Amino acid sequence: MKNYIRKRIETGQYTNTEPGAYTFQSNKGWTDYLIHQNLIFSHRSSNYTSATFEEGLHRHDYYEVIVYISGEVEYICENEVSIPKPGMVVCCPPDKMHTARLLADGVYERYVFYFDREFFKYCGEEIPLPRFINNFKNHNTLQPDETLFTRLRSLLGSAKEAAARKNVTGRVLAYSYIIQFFLLLDGSAEGGSNTRLPENVARIKNYIDTYYSSIEGVSEIAAYFFYSREHASRLFRQYFNITLSDYLMQRRVAESTRLLAEGASVADSCYSVGFRSISSYINAFRKITGCLPSEYKKKKAIKP
Repeated sequence: MKNYIRKRIETGQYTNTEPGAYTFQSNKGWTDYLIHQNLIFSHRSSNYTSATFEEGLHRHDYYEVIVYISGEVEYICENEVSIPKPGMVVCCPPDKMHTARLLADGVYERYVFYFDREFFKYCGEEIPLPRFINNFKNHNTLQPDETLFTRLRSLLGSAKEAAARKNVTGRVLAYSYIIQFFLLLDGSAEGGSNTRLPENVARIKNYIDTYYSSIEGVSEIAAYFFYSREHASRLFRQYFNITLSDYLMQRRVAESTRLLAEGASVADSCYSVGFRSISSYINAFRKITGCLPSEYKKKKAIKP
């Protein structure tokens, strides 16, 4: 989680940057709590318009779990779409492209967890990983009934209250509530339902996912589907809130992280995924992941 925090400090997304802090105030109005070295937790409630909603299709190498409370949104993970009801829990596994999509202006409220598998280890032993987290499908969703959701939301509220104490006792209490939340959820909630992306949108995304290393630019993508450049760009952004060129960069960086983790050199990873220079690769990599390719390679090499 250190890269998550460092990236947001470097890009000015946090208003406090004290050394050793465990509580980080976002310039979007919410607080991120570093409950554990492998978990960040927050309660987010923001009033968005299409102009202020910045989230677009992205990926990272840790889990993301969202507990939906309210708001006009849907969730996209790779080619699957979920339209949530209050209480729905959405889990995006590591390395999957995903985003929330704003459907109408208004308040969007949710609880968010970012974590590594190591969060579920205690005193060297692994707590049984919740089944819906251990499932590496593109999009795992659970829909608690009203009674269960009330219990789960109480645990989340208690975790937030404990974390807000800003001391080690509060963090330990928050940790215990969060573990209870996941175990209760996993043992009681029913699976949610997902749909698929519209075919014309999915085909553009799949084309980039397949030919990312050789695509020359947006005009090539548009021409393949007999679209104008403007139409292809508008269609893609409508669903993913990201430009075609930015998604192409995201996909290249994502594939390069896999190569780095497998032991490839920085140079080989750069050119294999379609970057034309080491400098452009390093800049893109750091912008997206919050660290340098060499740092990422080192981290993966020493991970158990």
